[in-house]
Formats: sequence, C-alpha cells, structure tokens
Amino acid sequence: MFYTYLWLREDGTPYYVGKGKEIRGYRSIGHRVHCPDTPDRIIVQDWSSEEEAYEAEKFFIEYYGRLDQHTGCLANLTDGGEGHANPSEETRKKLRDLHIGNQITKGRKHTEEAKQKISLAHQVPHPWAAKLTPEQIIEIRQLQFDCGQRELGRRFGVDHKVIGKIIKRKTWSYVE
Repeated sequence: MFYTYLWLREDGTPYYVGKGKEIRGYRSIGHRVHCPDTPDRIIVQDWSSEEEAYEAEKFFIEYYGRLDQHTGCLANLTDGGEGHANPSEETRKKLRDLHIGNQITKGRKHTEEAKQKISLAHQVPHPWAAKLTPEQIIEIRQLQFDCGQRELGRRFGVDHKVIGKIIKRKTWSYVE
C-alpha cells in the first residue's frame, strides 16, 4: 500500500510532501528535512497504486509550491514523482558539484611520503580526541567474548558502534 504524506508545521501549514510505504512518512531517515515530532502533524492519504501516490505527491507540491523556486511553502527540492524530476537550478548545481569532486587536487598524485602521512593520520587516533587508551582497547578485545558490545560500551563510556569498530579492527588497528 502506497501513500502520500504531508508534514505540517506547528501552525498547520505543510513544509514537506512525500510518497511512501510502510514507515517512510513517519521518520526522518532518508529525508533532507526532519519529520514532525508528533504524529498529529502528519497527514497521510492511502492510494491503491504507486502511480496514484506519485500523482498526488506531484499535485500537492504544485499546489503548495516550493521554497527553492519561491512559489510556496514546501522544502521539497523536486516536483515529485519518480526520482529527481525537475530539480531547481540550485539543486542541479549542488548535484553537479558533488559529482565533479575536488578540483584543487584533481589529477595530482600524492608522493609516497604524503601517502604514508595520510595513512598514519587515518590509523592513529588524535590523542586529544581519543576517549580510550591503547590498554583499554586491548581489554575490550579480550572481553568481547564475555559480554556484548552494548555492555562494553557502557563500561568504557563509548557508543556500542565504537566497540564494534574496535573489535573488527576498523579503528585502533595498530594496537595488538
């Protein structure tokens, strides 16, 4: 089942229109703007097909207008429908710039010395940013079979995802 959703400001005016299924319209993940903090500021209309939902999305975006085109109140960057249909010139420029890459270093090769410095910078955590010591890293790796990552995270005061990266040697790989 597909639906069209409108996210509303506190004053009741819409600020985003989208097409979704399952929980898409109820969470911020995958969106450029944040979902309203209460479900009473989300309006949902079910449709029998994806095509109908896309058409409704396009209708609402045209009806309410887009901020980036100075035609209305919506934060949408496209006219709706599939993919990036009719993005604004500003959005086109942002997308183009993302694909071009860094023009300053484009075509240049790093020296072996520079490559080693870059590699070391990625391996060794900066001492002022590290919450853990090498001794704690060794202890975490020894305790990984005795308790879960969440427990280790609580014990050492870091997020469980950090513990996972330590165990998989994605970080602190130089510590045996």
